[in-house]
Amino acid sequence: MEKIENKTLKEEIYIEHLENGLDILIIPKKGFVQKSVMFGTKFGSINSKFKVDGEVIEVPDGVAHFLEHKVFEQESGEDALMTLVGLGANPNAYTTSDHTVYFFDTIDNFDECMKELFDFVQSPYFTDENVEKEQGIIGQEIQMYDDHDAFQLYITLLQNLYVKHPIRIDTAGTIESISHITKETLYTCYNTFYDISNMVVCICGDVDPQEIIEKVKGYVPKTSEKKKIDNIFEEEPKEINQKESTKYMTTNTPLFAIGFKDNNVASRSPKRKIQFDIATQIALDLLVGKSSDLYNKMYNENLITEAIETSYNYEANYGFVMMEGYSSKPEEVVKNITEKLETIINEINEKNFERIRKNLKGGFLFDFNNVPKISRMIFADYIKGINTLDYIDEYDNVTLDDVKNVFRELMNENNMALSYIKGK
Repeated sequence: MEKIENKTLKEEIYIEHLENGLDILIIPKKGFVQKSVMFGTKFGSINSKFKVDGEVIEVPDGVAHFLEHKVFEQESGEDALMTLVGLGANPNAYTTSDHTVYFFDTIDNFDECMKELFDFVQSPYFTDENVEKEQGIIGQEIQMYDDHDAFQLYITLLQNLYVKHPIRIDTAGTIESISHITKETLYTCYNTFYDISNMVVCICGDVDPQEIIEKVKGYVPKTSEKKKIDNIFEEEPKEINQKESTKYMTTNTPLFAIGFKDNNVASRSPKRKIQFDIATQIALDLLVGKSSDLYNKMYNENLITEAIETSYNYEANYGFVMMEGYSSKPEEVVKNITEKLETIINEINEKNFERIRKNLKGGFLFDFNNVPKISRMIFADYIKGINTLDYIDEYDNVTLDDVKNVFRELMNENNMALSYIKGK
């Protein structure tokens, strides 16, 4: 068993690689009453074309999300989600671009909940009838998001940024794409990606690592086929797909989004990815955070009435920055931000940089008081080859020059696309 320790955080991660290929991550939190268990696979919305042991397979968009829905349904007719709720747990699942996770958080009946989680994830039951029924349910979900202004802002921005990468496609797929999903499609993807050698378990709480490992061993097969899976992606051009788009929907206040396409994610080492992530968070706060000159200027001019939401998202082979918000004059907001980008490198100073860096570091430290949040962070980072505990020391290693480099390398007009949602 491997032990990763960070003395600054005073946190430990125990990692066990079983012979069957399963990776187990354990984060002991002595004295905490809540426990969190995540059981997931390296299969997400972007994995629609792949090679298994030399055979190329292509499946409809939305399969990973569709499969997430169907795994809860058992042959007995029971819904595993309701079974876990009955045991006093708070269970759920989600699908991202690169992984799917089933999890629960609980105070009571931990062993029973863990057994139920491992049982239902490893016992798929797909029929023509239940697949057809789910197509209707997910079809309604897709239609609901078609009418959701904030989601349409997000997805159209990604479609403006990316030419070919599947991140530009909704995780749920389209009504057309899911109509081509069959039980055979689901079993093909399940048998490929839900093989135990392609899965990860993450457990956080007041637990003994060795005891937990022995329990997990009893819930999973001792061996696996260990299939060789290679995900296939078309080469994504460095250029953005489209500079700007406007969609008209039923909305009271127009929405705007500014995105920047990060073309250099794959070339960065794990340590450099962490540093770049932190530097980008600082850069966004310096640019449009509530304490920034630009935010207060736009607020006083009634261009904005609430915070501009910012984020930097990255996985193994893509990354993007997004700024979004509401404004009665969205083009004026965008104009103010783009003009500020031309001068901000010469205007930011060490004092503001230090204040924001320390604030972000404090927020990160605070997150380690939340068991579910810890397990989610560590699981997601592990999938993309990052050790979450390394973040805390890198906050001290990021410099003002790193932040300036974010503006030079990423947040510039060459990488920028815009999306607007306006009232009909």
